[in-house]
Amino acid sequence: MSFISASINASAVARRLTAKLEKIGSNVENPIKAVMAQQADQIVAMQRSLAPVLKHADKRRRAGALRESIGWTWGEPKHAVIFRSRASKLKVGGSLATITIYAGNAEAFYARWIEFGTKASTKGDVSRVPYMRKRRKKAYTVDENGRFVKAAPEYYQTTRTRRAYRTHPGTPKQPFFYPVWRAKRKEVRTAIHAAMRRAIKNSTL
Repeated sequence: MSFISASINASAVARRLTAKLEKIGSNVENPIKAVMAQQADQIVAMQRSLAPVLKHADKRRRAGALRESIGWTWGEPKHAVIFRSRASKLKVGGSLATITIYAGNAEAFYARWIEFGTKASTKGDVSRVPYMRKRRKKAYTVDENGRFVKAAPEYYQTTRTRRAYRTHPGTPKQPFFYPVWRAKRKEVRTAIHAAMRRAIKNSTL
């Protein structure tokens, strides 16, 4: 598995509006977050509609697993994912609001191969492939109530040597994640900027 991320950098307009928001206060945060969540819902729905579904499930793959793995969350995902796209990252009301859209997990491990396709290989070929390794860490941590709880696993990206165990013609790409993200990211920026302007206007009335 391999992490891939895409982020929107705040424009000069967004930076100026963000500075104003910090002066105004946190009462404008909720309307902006509502717009961010609405945009994330739309992107995820489109990505799910494009995600291919297996016609014939096998022992390693379940029909619909890839589509079900697509979602979004505030901040960073709590589980290992294949793709990450930061829909927006900006300060509102003095706090950093980030939405991360993701796809793929331990069950839908083949998400990257679907998105980008695979190259042809001959039995015995050796290559370096992306790999997600679990980071060694303490088994337990302390939650906000001071109780010991089991720590969530953390992963980091590396590569490993892989030898082709059979000759394979390769598979064509069936992109479902990044085409939607590229088509919608300008709309996301516009919607967030508009929400910021409305929040400033309403808070100064």
